[in-house]
Formats: sequence, C-alpha cells, structure tokens
Amino acid sequence: MTKQKVKIGLAIASLCIISFYVIYTFLKPQVNYADLSPYVLLDASDVQLAVQQSLRENTPQQLEEQIKKIVSIAKKMPLPPADIQFLRSDDAKDYLVFHGKRALFDELVSEQFKTLGSISDLKQRFPEAKDKFKQADEMLSQRDVLFEQIVTGFIDQGFTHQQAQAQARAQWYNRFKLDVVK
Repeated sequence: MTKQKVKIGLAIASLCIISFYVIYTFLKPQVNYADLSPYVLLDASDVQLAVQQSLRENTPQQLEEQIKKIVSIAKKMPLPPADIQFLRSDDAKDYLVFHGKRALFDELVSEQFKTLGSISDLKQRFPEAKDKFKQADEMLSQRDVLFEQIVTGFIDQGFTHQQAQAQARAQWYNRFKLDVVK
C-alpha cells in the first residue's frame, strides 16, 4: 500500500513539475525582436522630452548626447547593424529634431493660450508644424472670443474698458494659476 502511495505521489509531483515548466515556458512574455525598429528608440517619451529640452535651450551638444545614449541602448538590443548605423545618421537626427520641434510648438502654443499671447513668431520658428497652424489659430481665436466675453461681463458691471480688460486678464491668469502680468 505504501509503495503505491509513493508511486502516486511521485507521479503527481512529476506532473506538477512538467505542468509548471509548460506553463512558465508558454506564458512567459515573448519579445518579438523582429518587430523592433530604431523608431522605437527615437519615439521613446524620455528621448522626445530630452530633444525638446535641447531645442528649447538651444543646446545641440545635449542632442548629440541623447543620440549617443540611443546608439548605446541599440547596441544592447538585437537590432541589425544597419539600424544601428541609421541611429548614428543625420537622418535619425533630423527625425528627432523634426518631431521635437513639432512637440515644442504644441507646448508653446499651449503656453501662449494661457498667457493670452500670439503665435505669429512661433509660426516663423517652427515651419515643421505648418500643418498645425490652422488648428492653433482656431484655438486662439476661440480663446480671444471667450476673453472678450469676460471683458464684456466686467463692462456690464460698470468697469471701464481698460479696467475690464485688467480684471478679465487677472481672472484668466488666476484660472491657469499664472503669476504673469501683461
């Protein structure tokens, strides 16, 4: 009777070990390295933020350092040599700068929206975002209409136009928690 229990116990233990191995092998996340491309690295959010900072601060050496980091990471991945060479190329740098400028344009438009500013100089600085100009203009136009409605509300309360604009501006800045006074 005990030999039979030992055999059953060994069979159950063996089945558990085999089941664990099969489950672990098939459920383990599999990385399909064939799907990796250099753009995975170029489009990484931390890379994009570093590129935007480099462009904002006009520090080309920071951009070059970021490219070196990307290449270093790429070498540790199973990317083909042609992809690593691409990451070292001017084309990859141009890609980073192009997309970085577009993202920076978006950020600066948002800033101008909040501070009641204009984007005409941004259009000159960021021709890479030309396809975004119309949408940005429409957004600022709607902002201006809203701001004028706020001004009108203060005028209706008896403020002069100049006082109403100052009050509306203060209210607008307060809404965005800005300490800016223009």
